Amino acid sequence: MLNQIISSSIIILVVLSIRSLCGKYIGQRFKYALWLVIAVKLLIPMPFENPINVINYFPPESNAVVRIIENNRSEDISAIATENTQQASSVNEGKEKTPLVNNNDAIPKTESIRPNVSIKNKASGVQVLKWIWIIGIVFFTDYLLIGNIIFCVKLRRKRKYIGKYRDALPVYITPLVYSPCLFGIIKPTIYLPDGWRINEKYRNYILLHEWIHYRHNDMLWSLIRSICLIIYWFHPLVWISCILSKRDCETACDEGVMAELGDVKKADYCQMLVDICAMLSKGSRNYLLMQELRGGHREMKTRLSLLIKKSLPITWMIILVAGISVGALGCTLGTRAVTDTESNYEKEQEKVQPISMDEPEGTVTSISVTEVKPDLTQGTGADGAMLYYADENRIIFGGSFGLFVYDTANQKMFRSVDLVAIGCSDTQGDKYCEIQVSDDGQQVYLHPMNITDMYIYDVGKNSLKKETYDLTGISLYSGVEKGNGAAIYQTLEGQEQIFLSHSWNEIGQLGYGKYTSGKDAPEPIKKFFAPDEYNKAKLLASSDLHGLKKAEMMFHGRMYTCESTEALQKLEKIISQTEAIDAPACPFHDALYLTKEDGSVGVIYPATDSCNSILTADGYVEFGNSDNSQLWNILGWNPENLW
Repeated sequence: MLNQIISSSIIILVVLSIRSLCGKYIGQRFKYALWLVIAVKLLIPMPFENPINVINYFPPESNAVVRIIENNRSEDISAIATENTQQASSVNEGKEKTPLVNNNDAIPKTESIRPNVSIKNKASGVQVLKWIWIIGIVFFTDYLLIGNIIFCVKLRRKRKYIGKYRDALPVYITPLVYSPCLFGIIKPTIYLPDGWRINEKYRNYILLHEWIHYRHNDMLWSLIRSICLIIYWFHPLVWISCILSKRDCETACDEGVMAELGDVKKADYCQMLVDICAMLSKGSRNYLLMQELRGGHREMKTRLSLLIKKSLPITWMIILVAGISVGALGCTLGTRAVTDTESNYEKEQEKVQPISMDEPEGTVTSISVTEVKPDLTQGTGADGAMLYYADENRIIFGGSFGLFVYDTANQKMFRSVDLVAIGCSDTQGDKYCEIQVSDDGQQVYLHPMNITDMYIYDVGKNSLKKETYDLTGISLYSGVEKGNGAAIYQTLEGQEQIFLSHSWNEIGQLGYGKYTSGKDAPEPIKKFFAPDEYNKAKLLASSDLHGLKKAEMMFHGRMYTCESTEALQKLEKIISQTEAIDAPACPFHDALYLTKEDGSVGVIYPATDSCNSILTADGYVEFGNSDNSQLWNILGWNPENLW
């Protein structure tokens, strides 16, 4: 429902803007027809996924189902928490971030509201709003429907037939109306106030005006307006739309009348409107199925102004407005396009056994693990990526975009956990998720600070369970340095340090490097999300650069590729003319993957800035006498797109 409110508000604002800016250039009847766009959006359900729907750019409403087991009886409630499956990082100003604890001290429990209480309260709130909405619908339906039924019964009792207009519309005189009007849908009828003294010419103009309403099917439009108000009685923009569309209905009718009468009789028609405005009683009441020839002084002034200063419609403006309106409607119809992460989450939820939210303290609940399929072009969030654990076999890292376990021995992604699915993706604020790892790297403890339970992820078994938060007696890993950017551990060869590479702060650019004691320079950066065979590629020497078939480099989460034979031959030539240099003060974070004609893949590392340096198996080499834009130009890549 929230998505419908947002999308309908957008389409209403678009139509209101068009009406205000272009109204006098498109004709009153066409301007009135624009309200059809809003009616379609408000009243016709479109239960299909729309990839261009603007709602795709708003955080989705969670459709996760929580199973509550109470008194041997289960019942489903819809979780109303809004979660962002692509980017779950949130920044809450004025709230301090709870620091990670990386020592072996006992950690006190966090006093907070249990999840079952929170979810029940939210569910109760939704039910209250739902009932308020339903009561409002019933009230407005009764008010409009009963009022019109009573009015219709009274009309039949107190009216006098005086003939038919154009052999189609019956005309009556009655004391129950205060201005000329058209009433009814199935059998529309013209009613004139009893006791009015108007000449025959004005009477013909009035009857023609009501006839145009009949020809425009304005009684049906009046019904549609009322249905929109009944359903969206709480929506101020819908009220504004109904009021303005009714005004446009009258100006469109005036334009239709002038099309029949011609400009010669424009002055007489305008004088008739002025005289009627002076005779109108303030006691009039608008009914659901009534079209009155009336309006306030300001509204009547606007109608007269449009009649006197008539502007001819501009064809190209009509086409432009129609295109914008149809385009806006297309961008608001349908439902949100389900992402891969949301789809996978829903599939996994079907496999999960019902979870009791009224479990006693100490109860352990098994939960299905949802893997992450991150959008590599997305950013890592306000707090970036965090390193939680590292040794010679694995790296555990993550952030709002998920939890990941990387196998450094086989150089491939080993495990991943969707933190959004368990409500543990916040890196700041009240729902900040504290993540810690056991000293052996086998268990990951995930604790949302707004609940008293925690999730325990077993890396080896790829299993997830939920239990009461208690780390008493558990040895936690403490090897992460301050800032969580590096971790130190001991190997047979000596002390090593693994650090995260955050170049460009995009998920696809995340990688790691190693420092080994006794070595002056770190090992080349490996990208976590690069193809597995590329991270296993050997570092090439200058003499190995021949018979190249393809060059590739990952930037901003996607792979840039060059397969031009001429460009690759130039690359071979320029690298063969390099000269060895001492280690420069340049970063080498991005690998250039080179595929040879025999299918083997090797790698070299151009400097990740303007340095004209390359890291090869021969060491650091320098080419040419300019910056490395020469290299990118050869490969046909725009340096501005890369950096």
